[in-house]
Amino acid sequence: MQFHTPGLLWFLLLGLIPIIIHLFRFRRYRRVEFTRVDLLKQITVKTGLGNKIRKLILMTLRILGILSLVFAFASPFIPERRTDVQTQKNKLIVFLDNSLSMSGDGVEGPVFEAAKNRARALVNDFTNEFSFYLITQTQNQDFSQAMDKDEILGEIDKLSLSNSAITEKDIFSAIASISDKSSISVYISDFRKGFLKNLPENFNVNGAFYWLGVPANHNENVSIDSAWFFSPQLLPGHTLQLNVKLTNYGKENVKDVSLRLVENEQAKGVVNTDIEAGRSKVVEIPFSAGDEGWKSTRLELPGDEFHFDDIYYLTYIVQKGSKGLVLSDNGGSPYLKALFSQNSGFDVKFISPLQIVFDQLNTTDFVICEGLSNVGSGLSEELSKFVNNGGNLIIFPTSDPSQNSANNILGKLRAGVFSNIIKQDISAEIWDLKDPLMQGVFQNTPQNVDLPQFYSYYSMLPTSRQIVFWKLKNGSPLATKTKRGSGVIYTVAVPLDKSFSNLVMHPFFVPFMLRIASYKEAESNLAYETGTDAMLSLKGVKPTKDEVWKLKNNDTESIPEVVMRDNNAYLVTHGSITEPGIYSLYNSENVEDYRIAFNLHRTESQSAVESLDDLKNTAEKFGVKVSFEKPEFVANEIKRAGEGTPLWKFFIFAAFLFLVSEMILIRVWKV
Repeated sequence: MQFHTPGLLWFLLLGLIPIIIHLFRFRRYRRVEFTRVDLLKQITVKTGLGNKIRKLILMTLRILGILSLVFAFASPFIPERRTDVQTQKNKLIVFLDNSLSMSGDGVEGPVFEAAKNRARALVNDFTNEFSFYLITQTQNQDFSQAMDKDEILGEIDKLSLSNSAITEKDIFSAIASISDKSSISVYISDFRKGFLKNLPENFNVNGAFYWLGVPANHNENVSIDSAWFFSPQLLPGHTLQLNVKLTNYGKENVKDVSLRLVENEQAKGVVNTDIEAGRSKVVEIPFSAGDEGWKSTRLELPGDEFHFDDIYYLTYIVQKGSKGLVLSDNGGSPYLKALFSQNSGFDVKFISPLQIVFDQLNTTDFVICEGLSNVGSGLSEELSKFVNNGGNLIIFPTSDPSQNSANNILGKLRAGVFSNIIKQDISAEIWDLKDPLMQGVFQNTPQNVDLPQFYSYYSMLPTSRQIVFWKLKNGSPLATKTKRGSGVIYTVAVPLDKSFSNLVMHPFFVPFMLRIASYKEAESNLAYETGTDAMLSLKGVKPTKDEVWKLKNNDTESIPEVVMRDNNAYLVTHGSITEPGIYSLYNSENVEDYRIAFNLHRTESQSAVESLDDLKNTAEKFGVKVSFEKPEFVANEIKRAGEGTPLWKFFIFAAFLFLVSEMILIRVWKV
């Protein structure tokens, strides 16, 4: 046993005080003569012996109590035989959170500056004998290089907020890759909500691990999360409806917040709305589409403490409507003619399969095969090419199953074929609103809606690649889609015949047909996140072999990779885009072929922080210590970890035990 403050052991001499008091009480008594003392002598002999034993026990308890208190204040401990912290040259691994969520204010001022101050103080608590490592959210950082004390302090001074979004899993993997038994790892962050949810199942971090929190306020923040158009067709001169999802991450309700749609530095639409605290809301902005061509716009909110999510860039192209062909033996269904004649966004021709010129398919967006009784191998082959090149093929069966030659086309495309007719009165279910095909058809999920009724329908033999997005009440497929190449085959289990169902007369028929005719699986998004390494669809771009492309945004320019998959062009940036904005894609002749919008990720928009209790409960499971105190906490914990097993608590308990024993002895043993 050793002591941190051995000088206090001189106070062990206080243990002589009970002995001195005990000896002082053994003074001589004056003799007084008394007449008859025979009986008194017997009593004196008995009580005198018990009194001496009692006093000796009390003296011993008091001495032990005093000695225990002195030992406790001298901080005794049992030294470890060997500690890595003391005997090896160590590593200090510092993760300093410089994500966008650190841009808010906290108890100590700007959160990011407070975090940097903590990192500096932490490094200064360790000697030059340590090897220092700095890990941040900055992308493409080489964190494996060891630094000396001055170097890491210089890197901390230069560090700024990063647009990159590196996951907790990647951060912990980076720490684990350079940690060993002698390392000390410190995670400095404001610990916003979602940190615990995104933790990896196993840290695999060696050595000592500490979470050092930076006190942050629950800042008010309204974020623009995403945007999409209600209709897949953006026609010139028409009024477009843009849906925008807003989220209030603050703890107070927001009233009358203004959302602006800006194009060419002019406001094209403005909407004011209220958003409850902690809730999301979809708002609609109607505006005029204008002329044909590419449009570059942005959405804006009034500034708050988190500026990075107050602007949302998006691009889209306004063009004339979809071109389609309806192949039918009888001139085409009157319901389809009425449908497309009333929608100016569609240019549809009705012809017999015997009259089709296959070159027409090159300029057609969708083909509807309605009630075909005789389909030749040549047409099946051309329709197969049409689908693989990105076209939409919609197939309705005939009313007579013996003449249902649509199965020739479906067989060629390896899509599910029609089987036999089932006669049953049954209604449809609501279609799958989670399927991208049907997203946006309804603003809100319909309740107690009137659904189409069916009297007969074809059973279908599906394939493994076939997706059912509309079912009957008994679970039988009503409408399916099968992706082939760049296009999609849609099959419907009933012909366009009122004797089979009331679908053609039902209000659902219009949005159903317009959606499957105009929706493209390879449709480009209005915007993408910065730092993404996904393949971005370039609808309509046809790159030639070895063509060099350039991606430009103001003064920045990069050479991305353009690849072909399933006859579609895709852009691959390999995470090189880190700044938000509108980027133009230029071909080898320096002609703008495409526009792409990039926005900062919204994973850092959360302004609430994890509670200290939740952090400690989770950290305890992994042997991690958490503190929102000053960084000296880590150095003190490391010092205590290397000082062996402390014993002062045991001596405090012993002193208390001796005191209680003395009190009990005085009360119980009376002489």
